[in-house]
Amino acid sequence: MKRSVILRGLLAGTVLLLFGIPEVARALDAGARFREANAKFASGQYVRAADEFRAILDSGQVSAALLFDLGNAESRAGRVGHAILSYRRALALAPRDPDILANLRQTRAAADLEAPQRSGWQQVAAIQTVDGWAWLATGAAWVACTLVIVATLRRSPLPGPSRWPPAAVLALAVAAITCGLLARTRLEQLDEAVVLDPPPSLRVAPFEAATASTRLIAGSTVAWEREHGGYVLVRTSDGQAGWLARTEVERVLEP
Repeated sequence: MKRSVILRGLLAGTVLLLFGIPEVARALDAGARFREANAKFASGQYVRAADEFRAILDSGQVSAALLFDLGNAESRAGRVGHAILSYRRALALAPRDPDILANLRQTRAAADLEAPQRSGWQQVAAIQTVDGWAWLATGAAWVACTLVIVATLRRSPLPGPSRWPPAAVLALAVAAITCGLLARTRLEQLDEAVVLDPPPSLRVAPFEAATASTRLIAGSTVAWEREHGGYVLVRTSDGQAGWLARTEVERVLEP
């Protein structure tokens, strides 16, 4: 009995060494970096604070709060494009957070930027995460399928000459489809791109020496169409198309 207890203890210790300690070490390192980033922010070193927050994100510690802090540091550093990108990524995880929404509005207003125009449907899609809409769609579909299976097993006659499902099943099916479409719309919003700092100009071709046309505003939203080499073909809200270097624009949700 004692030998088996010892063996189980050794096995548990080995598992902890292999899997637990590295995770704990990463968490402690992220905590130390977070405190250092906050200290730099408090002392007015906003660029260095942003670099620290970004390093934590790059290590895999992603959260709405961390993206919000990064957006604040970028905003204070005067990097409007990077700040708006961080706030929008934070909203992808916490779409109804009042602090994130307020700081995004303030940053846009300070830069004289308008928010992207949204239809009523798009505004509804923006109040929930993609995963949230997907879970709602899946849940409604599962409940509808369960009701149909139960009705079939009981051999309950379905109403109507065409044997349509009962009203509850039909309502759940409509809800599932609606939530699925809202998830798709939300995903399309996150596929938008944000122009970064310093404000770049559109190029007529995907080359460094290509003629520059319209100068864009850092933080503005553009549609990402396709890539060629190190350049991206984008389209502005007023329909102008051109090329930006890959370092001058980023999608809200990177693929």
